[in-house]
Amino acid sequence: MYGPTRRSANQTWTVGGGDISDGGAPRTDEQNAGLKPYADAGILREYCQPRDPICAPHTNDTEMAFHLDYFDKYSDEASAWVVDLAKKAVNKSTSNHENQGDGDQQSAGDRLKAGIKHPIGNFVIGFAVVVGLL
Repeated sequence: MYGPTRRSANQTWTVGGGDISDGGAPRTDEQNAGLKPYADAGILREYCQPRDPICAPHTNDTEMAFHLDYFDKYSDEASAWVVDLAKKAVNKSTSNHENQGDGDQQSAGDRLKAGIKHPIGNFVIGFAVVVGLL
């Protein structure tokens, strides 16, 4: 996620330095607790930088340009992270398939689907495919 309005300060899944500020609408404790397992599993990341008036409105000298430059500033890093997640999912799926010993030949897409069991993971892979990373 880039510059989300609904976010809370000091979360482990925030990248970019804006973790020091709540967003315009901080998440509830229950919402943060619901996201934590995904962050702990390494499949959740949000980008927020200081001066972004949307995700870090309580930082100094906010300016809309800091909300609009995430794609320019973080695309390479975020893309590498998404590709790494996809590779891990494929490796896990391949390893699971080999351990099952059923002998069926699966396509790469089938292996990828089998390795990702959660809707957030599916979204990440879908996003990567849409933007042409995979």
